[in-house]
Amino acid sequence: MRMQGYESRLPTDVVNHYVHSRVAYRQPLSLERAILAIRTVLPDCGLSDPKLVRMLQSAAAKYHLEVEGSKIRS
Repeated sequence: MRMQGYESRLPTDVVNHYVHSRVAYRQPLSLERAILAIRTVLPDCGLSDPKLVRMLQSAAAKYHLEVEGSKIRS
């Protein structure tokens, strides 16, 4: 099932939106869950998982969020 309205969004926008949405939870950001969520709304995203990890880590640093360990190599 494709989410309507996300196809035209840039991966950087979706990454930033996802990380910002996690700020209120005050829990470490799970990279695995974040990538799954991003790939769900952007199934045709051509970025590799390591690239998404770097983008997520960068966005998390802006919001002072801790990042949960990942098996995905950045």
